[in-house]
Amino acid sequence: MILKRRIVHGVLFFLPTVAVAAGPFHGLAMGGVTGGGDTVFRVAEEDLQAGGSWYVAMGFTVEPAPDDFFVQTTFGYRYGSAGDDWTMQRGSVSAAPVDLIGFFRSGPWRLGAGLSYHYKPRFKSCASPALCRVQYFDDALGMTFEIDYQTPGRPFFGLRYTAIDYLAGQRTIDASHIGVFFGFRSP
Repeated sequence: MILKRRIVHGVLFFLPTVAVAAGPFHGLAMGGVTGGGDTVFRVAEEDLQAGGSWYVAMGFTVEPAPDDFFVQTTFGYRYGSAGDDWTMQRGSVSAAPVDLIGFFRSGPWRLGAGLSYHYKPRFKSCASPALCRVQYFDDALGMTFEIDYQTPGRPFFGLRYTAIDYLAGQRTIDASHIGVFFGFRSP
């Protein structure tokens, strides 16, 4: 497990650094909302899904020649919650994803696939403010697929699917999710 983690860290953190030397570098910021995965908490007719959350990320793209291919790396945070104010029951899900995606560009359309590494995924459930339980899962590696459209300026929006499972001991949770997002890329 430790060797696997070191290999993943090397791929996700070392390769983008090497790629920076290969071409133009652009910063980006993005955000969105996702849904899907197993239901991990239910209160007052409201479900909290393992993949359901708000998502924010910052990162960069590197565009080596030719212009129709580029690599995007983002560092983000996912957080979702459900609860009932009347009974004070609450649940939340969070993780810190690091994504490395290779894209092919055709006009304003971009199509990509790559890896998504979720650092420290956790679920928290509270029966009352004083009685909470937190379940930490192992870091997880999954696949990400994305299609987006870049407007004539620098904003873009699109659809992303991530296939990933969270594991803690013998417990496995499907945290796969699909989401819509928007973002802005620097010139």
